[in-house]
Amino acid sequence: GGGGKGGVGAAGEVKEAKKRGNQIKKSGRRKNGTGDKDKKKKPWTVEFSKSKQRWYYFNSRTRERLWKPPPVPGWIIKSGSGKHRPFTGLKEYYYNEKTKTVQYIPPIVKEQRDS
Repeated sequence: GGGGKGGVGAAGEVKEAKKRGNQIKKSGRRKNGTGDKDKKKKPWTVEFSKSKQRWYYFNSRTRERLWKPPPVPGWIIKSGSGKHRPFTGLKEYYYNEKTKTVQYIPPIVKEQRDS
């Protein structure tokens, strides 16, 4: 037997780049005006409304509440069975084609600077 997963791309190169950049960032923790970027906490969470008996999306930063999943760049919102725990009944999920990742809680996208 012994079948394995093929088609692993340039994942090793990405890891190397991360290693190099890590030490520098940790030492210089200065707050320049925008403290939002420092917060690693996810702004969007998935909460259950007991009164409506359904899931909703809550933004802890803006206090915004949405019934539909907020759009996230690079992620496709798909519909599923709604049988996934702990989000039983929540049918929408996020799918990233690039990384083949599935996520129910809205993913954080690192802001990319386009010059």
